[in-house]
Amino acid sequence: MSWFETLIEREILREIRELKHQCHELRKEVFAIGKAVDGNTTAIQQLTALQSVTLKKVKDIATEVSEIHDILRPRLSQIVILSRGADPMDFTVEVGAVKTSYVQGFDQSGQPFAIDFGANPPAWSIVDSSVATATPNPTTPTDEDVTGVTAGAATTLNVTCAGFPASALVTVVAATPKLSSIQILQR
Repeated sequence: MSWFETLIEREILREIRELKHQCHELRKEVFAIGKAVDGNTTAIQQLTALQSVTLKKVKDIATEVSEIHDILRPRLSQIVILSRGADPMDFTVEVGAVKTSYVQGFDQSGQPFAIDFGANPPAWSIVDSSVATATPNPTTPTDEDVTGVTAGAATTLNVTCAGFPASALVTVVAATPKLSSIQILQR
């Protein structure tokens, strides 16, 4: 829960306590007035009706406050694809190399939101498998391993999870030459 939602929740609870206190005070006043008009049936009926209307309004307000609280309760509102590594927004992969991608959920306030992957397994796909392939990660099945196939090309990695879609552009680059041997020449 974000600091803002916590603040709102505290304010809502304070308002509910204040309404309950006012209702209690009103009941005491009605009772006192009822004692003062002892025997005056019309006045007692009017006070009882006033109390009934006031209690209904308090209940209506409490219901509205509860609905507001439910609206503010954090809930999954979007997912994004991130990559494991130094830069989670980097979807550049070398030919033959593997980059692992995963799903991150966010609530309506933009705060990270935990997804129950057991109930909502991600469904991954890649648009052009001649550019890059996507396969489930053997260690973490909810992650997807993307392998570069064709340098100089790009394709889209898609995922759907918990009813939300997300996509990321995967760019494939040539593999960086690696030193494979050293030869010492004598003069």
